Amino acid sequence: MDFDTSAITLSLKNARTGKALTANVYDVTFADGSKRSMSIAQLVMAICLERATEMEGDVVDIMEQMARVTANIEAISDIEKRLLELKDGDNLGMLIGSWSIAYEDAYGITHEETFTSAQTVLNNLGIAATNASSIDSIIDNIESKLDELNTTSQEQMITLQSQTNKRDQSYEMISNVVKSLYTVMTGVANNV
Repeated sequence: MDFDTSAITLSLKNARTGKALTANVYDVTFADGSKRSMSIAQLVMAICLERATEMEGDVVDIMEQMARVTANIEAISDIEKRLLELKDGDNLGMLIGSWSIAYEDAYGITHEETFTSAQTVLNNLGIAATNASSIDSIIDNIESKLDELNTTSQEQMITLQSQTNKRDQSYEMISNVVKSLYTVMTGVANNV
């Protein structure tokens, strides 16, 4: 937000001195090019609201990341459960289902897709799994990945709580400015 400051003279006069009361008014230019004159209280509220809105976007992003991690945990857990049900002589290629996952490709781009092959799901999530791999080694790899995803999920929860607290503080600051403004206005009205 860009803004310029200019002072104007209000029509009120100080009862004791007879001098005109003055106040600073801020000419604010918004990102869309629109302009508005604001008092310091309005400007502080606008800045706090902009900050809170930005943090709200961050909270949504974190929640989306958490949803992707949760989907991956559910898919891997289901595959692990089904692997444990395989009989001797069965292999990973026999596991067919429908698993929605989120994964990053070699270029760092996140994809959200649904696969029917358990081997494709595991390989996209970085879990070494082939038809030649023993079921026990695949399960060990899955357990390791689940531990990693659970740690990531806990870290995301902590980050979410922190961002939510910061966002709430911004809204609280707006409320405090409104209360202070009301107190000042009441005091001015009582003195006039």
